[in-house]
Amino acid sequence: MNYPFWLFLTENNEEINYLFSVIGKALMICTRFERYCKHLHLLLMVKSNNCVFSFDEEYLSELADKIYEKTKLHNNIEKINNKDKTFLFDKMIEAKEIRNEIAHEITVDLSYPDFDYDNANEIINDLRIKLETVLEIEYIIVLIITKITRDVYDPPSSTYIKSNLKWVFDDS
Repeated sequence: MNYPFWLFLTENNEEINYLFSVIGKALMICTRFERYCKHLHLLLMVKSNNCVFSFDEEYLSELADKIYEKTKLHNNIEKINNKDKTFLFDKMIEAKEIRNEIAHEITVDLSYPDFDYDNANEIINDLRIKLETVLEIEYIIVLIITKITRDVYDPPSSTYIKSNLKWVFDDS
C-alpha cells in the first residue's frame, strides 16, 4: 500500500524500541569501522612518507587538514590496500557494503504503518551476521593500527567480537 510521504510509524513498544536500539548501535559500530579505515590510511601515509613529527605550524596545519578532511570510505580502503586485490581488500569492501546498507537502507521500510514487526527477529538475526563480518575486519584493522603505533592491544578476536555483539544486542 502506498502511504503519503508524511505518514510514518508513531507506535512505541518494547519490540520496536529494541529493534531501533540495535540498529542505532550497529550504525555506531559501522561509523567506528569507517573512522578506523581513515586512521589506518593516514597512519600508512605518514609511515610511507617517513614523516618526522614536527611542531612546525605549517606541518601541523597540513596534518590537521588531512585528519579532518572528508574522505570516502572506498577511497581510504583502496589507499590502504594500494589497489591490490587481496583478502584484506575484499573483506574491507564487504564490510563497507554492509556499513552502507546499515547506514542508508535498513530502516527504509521500517517506518511505514503496515510494517510487520513480527519479522523483527529476522532483521535482527541478519544484522547480527552482518555486524560480525564488520567486527572481524575492524579487529584486523585495530591490530594493524596498534602494530604501527606500538600500542599494546591483543585480546583474542573472539573476545573483541563477542563483547561488541553483546553490547549491540544486549546479550547476557
